[in-house]
Amino acid sequence: MSEAFEFATLKLKLPATWRDGTQDGEDLPPTLVREQGVGSLQFSVARYASGEAPNMTLADLRELLSARIARHGLQSKALTEHSRATRMSVRGRCWDSDVACSLWMLSNGSDIAFVSYVFIREDGEPSAEELSEAEAIVNSIEF
Repeated sequence: MSEAFEFATLKLKLPATWRDGTQDGEDLPPTLVREQGVGSLQFSVARYASGEAPNMTLADLRELLSARIARHGLQSKALTEHSRATRMSVRGRCWDSDVACSLWMLSNGSDIAFVSYVFIREDGEPSAEELSEAEAIVNSIEF
């Protein structure tokens, strides 16, 4: 069962098996981890404060996510897009021999969130349940 949770200035639904795994330290992103899981969800949020409104589009999110994937030398297997009245998102999946990740750029038109689910393959493969829960957490995000 998931409960409403505020995290990294976002509203989301967090399953009981997940917890805040953010480590103290400089420049470390807010992180959620699953108890006895192998991956982590990390969040980076930019809130619109003033000036000309950004009016983000799916094309903007696609461009931002593609640039981030390229900057890290990753190859995306696919980009998928989703849009609803209060939020839009673009997702990429990147897999290689050492690391696997799902990356999302989300926006409500003004604010932007970059969310990553990453696991190191030598630590083990995540269960289908862990992957499903991570995706459900991201899909529940509201600004």
